Amino acid sequence: MGPLVLIGVSALGVLELDDALLLSAVLAAATLFVWGWRTGLRMGNGPLSAVVSGLVDTLIGMAVIAVKLLVGH
Repeated sequence: MGPLVLIGVSALGVLELDDALLLSAVLAAATLFVWGWRTGLRMGNGPLSAVVSGLVDTLIGMAVIAVKLLVGH
């Protein structure tokens, strides 16, 4: 939903399209961290485990973004 909203904001002239797409990628990575962090908390292994889980999810998301950039998407 986030990328669609940001592209719509770009169409209104508030943001450049490149900026909107970059911001949507950053928001997607941040969302992955939050999901991983919450999953880590629910596993009950403590806050450090939750942060590690969030970081691992974020790194996976960043790897996907890097592959897309390398391929030219």
